[in-house]
Amino acid sequence: MKIFGPGQSRLSAYQNQRTYQVDQQKKAVKEDQLQISKEAKNLQKGTQSTNRDLYIKQIKHDVETGNYSVDVDKTAQKLMNYWSGQ
Repeated sequence: MKIFGPGQSRLSAYQNQRTYQVDQQKKAVKEDQLQISKEAKNLQKGTQSTNRDLYIKQIKHDVETGNYSVDVDKTAQKLMNYWSGQ
């Protein structure tokens, strides 16, 4: 039986495994990142929806006052186009 001194360890395979595990743990610690585009930030602020808001307010006002009218021919044509796949 051979006995090796303190500087001649035959456990390098175990040391390599431990180093690998520590490296994997460091990789797992990284945090997720999120990047939001300028367009998305503008949408969150609502800068591009002002025209739509005004349109919706106008329709709501017309409905409340009784001035809103539906074009039945146009609605029927759009329904036909939708159901026929056009």
